[in-house]
Amino acid sequence: MNFRKALEIRGEVYGENHAETCSCYEAIGNTMSNKGRYDDAYIGYGKALAIRINLFGKHHLHTASSYYNIGVVLNKKCKYDEAIPFFLKAKAIYTRELGAEHPNTVDVNGYINTIGFRYSNKWDSLMLSGTGTLEEAIASLKTAQSIISSCELGEDLSKVGSWQVINSLLQSLNVVKLM
Repeated sequence: MNFRKALEIRGEVYGENHAETCSCYEAIGNTMSNKGRYDDAYIGYGKALAIRINLFGKHHLHTASSYYNIGVVLNKKCKYDEAIPFFLKAKAIYTRELGAEHPNTVDVNGYINTIGFRYSNKWDSLMLSGTGTLEEAIASLKTAQSIISSCELGEDLSKVGSWQVINSLLQSLNVVKLM
């Protein structure tokens, strides 16, 4: 039996707004993501998220899993600006429910941090290629700074190499003071 048939049966037996139906949508999302079919994965995860919000609310641990899955798919599609809000929602719930040191929280922080570094790298490409304006480059650095600071790395950020580089560049441009 395939997931679509299982979804059809569960929809008939339990209805669309049921945890069993939600599990089917999530399984479809997982399968599609593993096959590189991210648009289909996004749809499956989105339906699972809608059901979980309806069943459990926006701040439940099960809902955090859906936020995380959607963030991962958007990240794989290189839609980083869209992925960040989902990762931040998942992070807030994981931190509150599981703690800052839990593997789920650490994992989502890794995604957030990586996206922050991508914005830092955008600075490099804008400045080295000469294709962007100084304002665009500064905006990329500020975005990187903001995203990286949203991660609770458990250490003084001023000692993290990327953080130092970003802040040094911004300070040298008289944009911000070193934190």
